[in-house]
Amino acid sequence: MSHFFDGMAEVLGDTLGASVTIHPTGGEVRTIQAVVRDTTVEIDGEDGGPVVTIQPSMKARPSDVAGLEPGDRVVAAGVSYVVEYQEPRVRVAVDQFETFILRKDFP
Repeated sequence: MSHFFDGMAEVLGDTLGASVTIHPTGGEVRTIQAVVRDTTVEIDGEDGGPVVTIQPSMKARPSDVAGLEPGDRVVAAGVSYVVEYQEPRVRVAVDQFETFILRKDFP
């Protein structure tokens, strides 16, 4: 059954994405098209006041990120990240992105 969002991942990836190099453990280093964002997240602090933090994330086509796991490295725009985890997938389209939460890799 066709869904309204089918085909949108390719359009968004081509429009908003950039070249990203992924280093999967036990796999080949490769360059893919992905959308990497440093998203501002506001959470409640211990005193009840807001605390703002940055939570980098990457969205890419499932076929491009096959084999990418927590601990693997991602390099985007010269910045190195480590994969923390993959977000659970809620299907809205057959070609939707996989989303990975990252952290900056400081040497």
